Amino acid sequence: MKLIDFENFPLFVELRKNMGIKADEKIVLSIKTNIETIWNEIEKGAEIDKELLKVHNDETLGLKGSEERIIVYIKEQYFSPKEKDKEYKFHIAWCTTLESMYEGKRYNRYVAVQKEEPEFLVDLINKETKEITKNVTKRMSVCKNCLKALNYKGYAQANTTKKKEIYENFSLREFLDTYKNSSIFVDPLIIQKD
Repeated sequence: MKLIDFENFPLFVELRKNMGIKADEKIVLSIKTNIETIWNEIEKGAEIDKELLKVHNDETLGLKGSEERIIVYIKEQYFSPKEKDKEYKFHIAWCTTLESMYEGKRYNRYVAVQKEEPEFLVDLINKETKEITKNVTKRMSVCKNCLKALNYKGYAQANTTKKKEIYENFSLREFLDTYKNSSIFVDPLIIQKD
């Protein structure tokens, strides 16, 4: 089988001409991902390509090529004016909620951040009027299923009173400090679990 000579292949020659690339000019394609650029986007609460996410062996979330932990949450939050004290959640681990969202192909609603305070930018969508208010800062709480997945401070085996105490006293800063030095990882996953 003879391979195509792309230097002289008519469609390639036409494309190169349309792009203003000379025939003798060397073309180098690079598909490297700049991890620093990605972290800059994450600090702003950007949606990231799910293929860049991984689940560490301790069930915390991170990025391929990095030992740092990330937090994910849904940026577009629906609300009803009748819901006065709606509690918004963020995720720190691969939990049953994220698994369910992934299997239901609704994972694209999440954005990733890394921060120490539980205030997040959300777009609030009124269920009744469909009116959208963008970039509202909302205080969020940790997902209880994440606490259970990590057995954070013994959450999975704790009694109801102790679970409430762990949940109410959860600190993102303490969580990130606790898990930042964990260095044993599974191979990067594309938001899936075996």
